[in-house]
Amino acid sequence: MAATIDNPSNAIEWIIGEMINEPMILKRASDELDHVVGRDRLVEERDLPQLNYIKACIKEGFRLHPFGPFIPPHVSITDTTIGGYFIPKGSHVLLSRFGLGRNPNVWEDHDLTRIDIYAGKENKLFFRIMSLG
Repeated sequence: MAATIDNPSNAIEWIIGEMINEPMILKRASDELDHVVGRDRLVEERDLPQLNYIKACIKEGFRLHPFGPFIPPHVSITDTTIGGYFIPKGSHVLLSRFGLGRNPNVWEDHDLTRIDIYAGKENKLFFRIMSLG
């Protein structure tokens, strides 16, 4: 059901929209495509390891505009405390992907497009946010 409302294709549209609003980002991504792939063929799977800037753009787009507004609900199996919040056993926990990706306690300049946060390193926090569920 959720895929009919919000899906990765919609997220890609948001990413392209963000890139259009940031001409320098769009130019750098286009330059990377021209350098790695060229203009005579389409992108192939073998090109992906070399398209680091474009991968960073996608990660940032998913942070700013995640597909699926909420992580599927979980039920705590024991009393626990997370981030200073007590969660009693049997509680239903629902997390906002949008809130996680724009949390000012985690992300500096959380509402701005920040491709550089992914440059040259694996951002493990990003992958946790995107994969929780």
